[in-house]
Amino acid sequence: MCQLNKVTVNDKVQSKSHKVSLQDEIKFVVSSVNTLSIVTPENIPLDIIYEDEDLLAINKPNGMVVHPAVGSTNGTFVNALLHHLGFRQAEEWFQSSKPKQQSPPIQQHRSVFRGRHRRKDAADDVEDDILIDLPETPEAARASPLLLRPGIVHRIDKGTTGVLVAAKHPIALTRLSKLFANRQIQKTYLAVCVGHPGDITISQPLARSPMNRQLMIPWDGPDGKPAISHVRTLCFDGKLSVVLISIETGRTHQIRVHLQHRRTPILGDATYGNAKWNKQYEASHQVSRPLLHAYQLQFVHPFRRQPVLLRAPLPADVRTIVEKISQNALSSTSSVREPVSLLDPQTNLLLDTVVPSGDSPTSSSSESQHSALPTEWWDEDGGLVIDNRPHRRTSRSTQTTPIITKKQESNRWYVPMERLRLDEDDLAWMRHRLLQEEEDDDTEQ
Repeated sequence: MCQLNKVTVNDKVQSKSHKVSLQDEIKFVVSSVNTLSIVTPENIPLDIIYEDEDLLAINKPNGMVVHPAVGSTNGTFVNALLHHLGFRQAEEWFQSSKPKQQSPPIQQHRSVFRGRHRRKDAADDVEDDILIDLPETPEAARASPLLLRPGIVHRIDKGTTGVLVAAKHPIALTRLSKLFANRQIQKTYLAVCVGHPGDITISQPLARSPMNRQLMIPWDGPDGKPAISHVRTLCFDGKLSVVLISIETGRTHQIRVHLQHRRTPILGDATYGNAKWNKQYEASHQVSRPLLHAYQLQFVHPFRRQPVLLRAPLPADVRTIVEKISQNALSSTSSVREPVSLLDPQTNLLLDTVVPSGDSPTSSSSESQHSALPTEWWDEDGGLVIDNRPHRRTSRSTQTTPIITKKQESNRWYVPMERLRLDEDDLAWMRHRLLQEEEDDDTEQ
């Protein structure tokens, strides 16, 4: 704008090197603004690794942008998501409160149990792109930037592959967003890096570079935001390492900057990596992007209250380098070569001996903990069955339903449905289901 003489200081055109002073009056003219139209569906194939009526998870390929933005208006995951769900445009998504299709759940690869609780600084997480406040009317939706990213609860970089989960309707979006905001979703990445980072927890605050706002830098000053990455080295061949990183925070470019700060940058990273190594492996192995893969997500399903473990098979470029490193791995105690088995050749997933099923996050609320129970624990009338004698019972009052009672015909203790505590989201979802059933009944009549 300064080069176009569209910026004035005290009514005089100035260059961008001009130093302003207190009380200066700065004016600028915006001749045109790049705007994006409503997102439209596109028939783009998706590598779906999990789907039910509420959630969708894919193995995102290299080069796919998550949602439209200036410069990337088409070919994004959002365009493909809208087409997959059957919406004609993004506005319809915000007006919906249930999925367009009822897909049967796909069985998970593993089982996961229990987990960590919410952290006190959970709200201070920026890269997860928490989207909780949804537009309530079509007019609000048209004016909202969320119209460009319906269903999106987190993002991974264009050059990063791996697990990307999305919501299929607004209520699911709200619940998933809360899981990310409360850090109740465990995220594990696999990377190939130059050198040997070892097994270490990197706790280094990050901030945006004052010279280039698109870059992140280690920063211990007041503007630095806490960032924690747990790094585990799986194997090292004397030059490159295969590492797993689980992150407690979700800062922009966190893993890439942390490994650069450790002086073991990710191979192929043109922004934070080693130019010499990048050039060498681009020529020999066609490595043209950061070898970073979002390998695993673990969480409790926001509706079914059951553990979910999502794993994305390694893409070909990462798999080729990982196999080469593992076949030439050095012993941890000597310089002797000891091949390491990391991958299952059938699934292209890491072996369970490498990444055992860990603990999945559970909600810290009693409602969520009591809801994450096997189906057979529920009574046919909707109550919670308790086979053992309860620790306490309420007084035999005829005015209220007991918290714990006993079915005479089955001689089993259970909690009546009307005494189960439900949060507002659960109630809203139940009301919607009831209304939908009433509408369906009216249609049939």
